[in-house]
Amino acid sequence: MPADVAATLETAERAFARNDWPTAFSSFRAAEAPDLSADQWYSLAESAWWLGEIDVALDAFEQAHDD
Repeated sequence: MPADVAATLETAERAFARNDWPTAFSSFRAAEAPDLSADQWYSLAESAWWLGEIDVALDAFEQAHDD
């Protein structure tokens, strides 16, 4: 995994842990790639849900389940 993607995912995970939905959402989206784990897809989905991005949330929940 490229260093910039790893750094973006770290930012996303830290933001998610503190319920900073906008930062978590934008960071997970920026890093969205085959590199996301099921837990990261789930975190993206939760962040999207809290921001009203329902279609993104449903897609990410499905991806988390498929992984």
